[in-house]
Amino acid sequence: MIFLTGLRHSVGVSFRMKKGIKFHSIYYRYYLFIVVILPLLFLWTITEKRGEKLELFQGMVSIGQEEINYILSGISLFLILLFSFIGWKCSIGEEGIYLCKIDLLVPWTEITAVSHVWINEAHYVRKKFLFYNRKTLVVYRKDYKPICIYNISLLGLYAVKFYHPEIRTNLMTASLATTFNLILNSTLLYGVVTKSYQFENTVIWTILYFIKAFILPVLMLAGQNKKYGNALKHATIYSINASDAIHV
Repeated sequence: MIFLTGLRHSVGVSFRMKKGIKFHSIYYRYYLFIVVILPLLFLWTITEKRGEKLELFQGMVSIGQEEINYILSGISLFLILLFSFIGWKCSIGEEGIYLCKIDLLVPWTEITAVSHVWINEAHYVRKKFLFYNRKTLVVYRKDYKPICIYNISLLGLYAVKFYHPEIRTNLMTASLATTFNLILNSTLLYGVVTKSYQFENTVIWTILYFIKAFILPVLMLAGQNKKYGNALKHATIYSINASDAIHV
């Protein structure tokens, strides 16, 4: 009887959350940029300087700027579509926020606020240093620890507002931070591809990316901790999940 009750409850939750919006992890974008985009841009720069195609594998493969553009677009589109359908972390719907990993439904009546912040991750993995701004959806609850749902798009916060307009969020500041990030990345990529990037502006770009990587995350966490308590903290080399919260 207990088993059937639990099974019925689990099926009921899954059925209800099918009506909501499912959100997948966006962590793949980090590796997409490091493993795919940067090497291809490096090859693109080499072919642009030489003015001819680059011969690889002892002449077995000949690649130029046009081929690199096709490869870059194709791989990026394929990976985006692939990770948009494989697995999901949470679902936001009429009942509340459902966390797939820990099989927990957090009803709206239990949620006091939801915010979208950048929590820095910095640690050593296989003798390599990794640094990443984890886009985090933070769910604040009554009488319980907040829940940090890592690597979730800002669209998750818009979904929260769609299903529960009265709930407190940091929609304005989070949207401004994300807009700054998108403009910064797209402008730099456009400058490299269109050959309009000037080396003399490297110092300016370094300052802007320092603001993005360090200043903005610190300010975002400080603002939310001032409102809801000092639960959120940036990760360190010695403590990956330093926040006093449930990590998903």
